[in-house]
This record gives sequence, structure tokens and C-alpha cells, in this order.
Amino acid sequence: MPRKNNSEQTKQKVIEVATEIFMKKGYENTTMQDIVKGVNMSSGAIFHHYKSKKDILDGVIRSQEVWMTELFHEWLNEMKGMTARDKIINILDKHLEVSKNDQLEEMYMELNQSPQIVVSQMCSNVNHNAKYIAELLREGVIDGSITADNPDECAQVFMFLYNTWTDPVIFKCELNEIKKRMRYLQTLMRNMGADIITDENIEKNIELFRSLPI
Repeated sequence: MPRKNNSEQTKQKVIEVATEIFMKKGYENTTMQDIVKGVNMSSGAIFHHYKSKKDILDGVIRSQEVWMTELFHEWLNEMKGMTARDKIINILDKHLEVSKNDQLEEMYMELNQSPQIVVSQMCSNVNHNAKYIAELLREGVIDGSITADNPDECAQVFMFLYNTWTDPVIFKCELNEIKKRMRYLQTLMRNMGADIITDENIEKNIELFRSLPI
């Protein structure tokens, strides 16, 4: 058991250090030697768990997925009795509140400057995070608050557009253009039977983006 714990601690330390270095230098400019030096362990100890820089990046993304999954279930436990539509609306608002954390804002800004990390996060949103929204869409079909015919595809389209297409850090543009995109996405989701983007959510997104040094 102690050996397993030491192994997990090593992996976690590599992920934490790598995340900081990716933020400072960018993924493309970071070398494995940078990470080895930052962790202050032998290269053999690190390569035992991670075979490459891309392998470490995958670990960073998985760590984010675990964190978001834990938050998601924590939030759901607070929403018993709500319709599925209202749960999704509340989850989107809660995620925006979490994103206002200064440290998370800095990490978000820095990591989203790297094409490799942006692509990895896009895949994570579509392949991992969207499944939780899809579960709620299916629940909504049952309780009558959602009428989407294809919950899985609907959730994937939503997560991709909401987290990528309407992000002014990834797509450099003025906030009025982002607002137009969010309005269009709001209409698109309604037409797909998932009226989950409120006017308030759009304004909160714009307020958050306005606070970023874009």
C-alpha cells in the first residue's frame, strides 16, 4: 500500500509541476528536461509513469476531468427536485462562478494559448464532459423539460460550441461578436429541443470575458 501511495504522489506531483511549467513556457516550448528539473526527481522515476510530454499533457487533462466530475456530482446533489433543464442551467452558472477564481483565470488564459492544449481540451469536452450533459438531457426528455431527439449528439455540439466557438481567447474577436455567437447558440439549442442557455447566462459569460486581459 505505501508503494502505491508513493506512486500516486509522484504522478500527482508531475502533473502539478507540468501544469505550472506549461502555463509559464507554453506546451510547445516545454521540454521533458524542464519537467524533470521542476519535479526534482530522477528522469527514470518520471519516465516510469509518463513516457512523453504528450503523455503528461494527457495526465493534466485527465486531472481536470476528475476535478470537473467531482464538482458536477457535488452540484447535482444540491439540485434534487429540479427539472433536468434547470439543473443544466444551474450547472452552467456554477461553472462560471468557479471560473472567476483569479488563479483559474490565469491558468485558463495561459493554457489556452497552446494549440496542443486547446485541442486536448476540446476532445475532453466532447468525449468526456458532454456525457454528463447528455445524461441530464435524457432525464429532461423523461421529465418533459427537454425535447431533444439525440441527447448525445446534442450535448457534444453544445459543449464544443459553448466552450470553444464562443471563447474569445481561442477565437480572437470583440465581445460583441462573442455575444452574437452566444445568441445564435441559444437559438440553435432551443431549436434542438434543449433550451438551456438563458439571457442571464449570456450576460454572465460576457461579464467574465470582459474581466480577462484578452
